[in-house]
Amino acid sequence: MKFYIASGLQNKEVVRDVANQLKEKGHIHTYDWTKNEHISTIEELREIGQKEKEAVLEADTVIVLLPGGKGTHIELGLALGQEKRSTFIHQLQISINLMQQALFIIYQK
Repeated sequence: MKFYIASGLQNKEVVRDVANQLKEKGHIHTYDWTKNEHISTIEELREIGQKEKEAVLEADTVIVLLPGGKGTHIELGLALGQEKRSTFIHQLQISINLMQQALFIIYQK
């Protein structure tokens, strides 16, 4: 299986861990964005964005590790638009907090 992991920079180490576990089982990581450091120009950012887009399109499945950043949501949108299988991984406390916020908004209406 070819996979891509979408997430925020704050999860870089967890992304690496998940990717390594999958690669140990013989799966193929389409692009490791965690290796990108010290991006200083718009051109570098554009090149990385293109590589990420190509990696999402090449993947059989997209793993979304929450919480994510803006790029995570763009990558998820690409995956959904291409009808890619998507898997979500998140920490329980974050989910509980989001659920409480959603319920609060619903009850306000």
